[in-house]
Amino acid sequence: MTEPASGMERRTRRWVIGAVGLGAALVGTGAIFVLQPPDAVLVAGLQPKARDYSIVASFLVGRDTLRFGRTAGAPAPDGRVTQLWAIAPGTHPYFLGTVPEAASWRITLPPDLVAEAEALTIVITDAPAGAARTAPLAPILAAERLVLR
Repeated sequence: MTEPASGMERRTRRWVIGAVGLGAALVGTGAIFVLQPPDAVLVAGLQPKARDYSIVASFLVGRDTLRFGRTAGAPAPDGRVTQLWAIAPGTHPYFLGTVPEAASWRITLPPDLVAEAEALTIVITDAPAGAARTAPLAPILAAERLVLR
């Protein structure tokens, strides 16, 4: 026959069981973070000297959306547009659009640029309204490569 456990033995046993359970939970949580790392974000900060604002571009690795945020200030003077381009090494510039009046916006990238996201350079140019969108013909105001943050 076994003797009943004393109060001290029961408390010790509960403490050991609790510690083992807590340890298992912590190990399990750690494994989740190791197996599912947080999403990597690529960022470029652009400060055109000829404009009174800055633009931040961010890209969440594994997605297809490039996000932009612009501080206060007019996107371009009258009769001009500020164009955005993405350039991957060894490729032609890809026209992303013009800087809108909105403070933030998104652009869906084509699959070939998504695959090259970690090597993309974001370029801002100044152009006359209605300028060509096949290549940046106007002066470059700012250029910055997306880097991991």
